Amino acid sequence: MSAVETADHKAGGRSRATLWRDVGGLLKEFWAAHPLASLGMIVVLLIGNASLGLLVTSMGGAVDGLTGTRGSGASRGHSVLFWLAVYVIASALGEFYWSFKNLIRDYLRDQGAYRIQRRVLARAAAAPLIQFEEGAFFEHLQRATNGMGERLAGVYGQLVDLGQLLVLFGSIAVALYVIQPVLVPLLIAGTLPSIWLQARVATAGYQAQRAHATRDRIRAHLQSLLTGRDAAAEVRLFGTADYLLTYWRRLRAERSRDVLGAEQQQATSTTLGSVASGIAYAAALVLVAFLILRGRLSIGNYVTVAAGALSFDGLLATFVGSVRSLEEQSQFLGDLFDFWRVARDEGEAGRWKRTQSPSPIREPRDR
Repeated sequence: MSAVETADHKAGGRSRATLWRDVGGLLKEFWAAHPLASLGMIVVLLIGNASLGLLVTSMGGAVDGLTGTRGSGASRGHSVLFWLAVYVIASALGEFYWSFKNLIRDYLRDQGAYRIQRRVLARAAAAPLIQFEEGAFFEHLQRATNGMGERLAGVYGQLVDLGQLLVLFGSIAVALYVIQPVLVPLLIAGTLPSIWLQARVATAGYQAQRAHATRDRIRAHLQSLLTGRDAAAEVRLFGTADYLLTYWRRLRAERSRDVLGAEQQQATSTTLGSVASGIAYAAALVLVAFLILRGRLSIGNYVTVAAGALSFDGLLATFVGSVRSLEEQSQFLGDLFDFWRVARDEGEAGRWKRTQSPSPIREPRDR
């Protein structure tokens, strides 16, 4: 383990570079689980979500045709029919996306999680007995396998959702850029405070909970002493019930204070970021209204910008929240790859070897 990663580990978190490197390693494993299905997922994401830009553009085009802003007579009728056809096609693409996205995602999530679980369990089974006497090995094994399947599936689902948001964001950005190039940087500038604020507290919740991992085990043990049958006689004989209960309450209060404090930081960051995004959205609408009054844009353009900018703002807020959630949920990947570094390969029974690469996962060699 490198010095940087060691420092991150002691601090209860991992650097963003290390975290995203682990995420990249996870994606490679899921791709290897079924390359064809992974490629299909990418195609579905692109086709299904690029339609959002077409939807808002077709709405503006139809409004221009209906209000007679552009063309006259038959040409306006043809324009309305054309944009309605675009709207229907874009809607159909969206329906296609939702029909196939969940099916492919669930399949890949199951196959990828199975692939990694199988390799981790095989590595643990191949480890010599002496390693189970080593504190570092057993601690990493417990953290890596605790709810491993569910957490792997959760992180992969978050990555798929993040890819969906990126495509949606890109399609809306193109639609707005075509109308007025300055709209995109204006809206992005409004979200920068949100991104910065939320990045500061992205892993606060995970770090707070991880810092109390040992105390949580102590609390669980205290609870078992207070409620269990085996210890009931001794607790009453020595009169330790009050002491144990006071100790349990103190640990519980410390955990609540730290975890709730982290959640309050995240709530404050979200609120301030939303205010900044709202100001940027209002500025975009004022700009478009001014250009309409100057005759440089049409009413349909205003409709497109109003719908597109609102979606843009919402997508950015969701994107920031998804990145934050992904970074928090992906912290456990460090536990998985840390286990891989301390686990002894089946063919290395004579010595303890710590690998330097955090992400490659290879099955033990066959005997």
